Amino acid sequence: MYAQQKKYAENNALTSVRSTMIQGAAYDQVMKFVENGTRPDGKPYTIKTEGNVGHNRQYNDGPWQTAGLNYTDSTTPYNDKVKNICDLEGNIDIWTTEANSTFYRSYRGGTYSHSNSASYRSNYVYPYYNDSINGSCLQLYIIQ
Repeated sequence: MYAQQKKYAENNALTSVRSTMIQGAAYDQVMKFVENGTRPDGKPYTIKTEGNVGHNRQYNDGPWQTAGLNYTDSTTPYNDKVKNICDLEGNIDIWTTEANSTFYRSYRGGTYSHSNSASYRSNYVYPYYNDSINGSCLQLYIIQ
């Protein structure tokens, strides 16, 4: 996953842009950017509070997809979107380049399967671990 994200800009002929797996520090900046932004229901988005998604994130109550597409509960607003950024606590664990040790990597946020706030941070994920709740965000940055 890391290798594919690192080559994304080059493979798509983005000449003044580089790409990588999101860094832990960049994720922290995203948290600062979205904190107290407005959710779709008009309430403030709080990165330290879980439950902005609007579903209970159990394996059998989906499907849950990006930005609420195929959201099956039409009575509960999908509120895990702020300042045009989606799924900070309701889709997948967001792996970062941040390491806790030689063996562990950090992931952020929450998934469809467990309740965590957008600012949640865990250090105990093996980089070779593979299942349906692990993923990452692509980080793009402009070069001069």
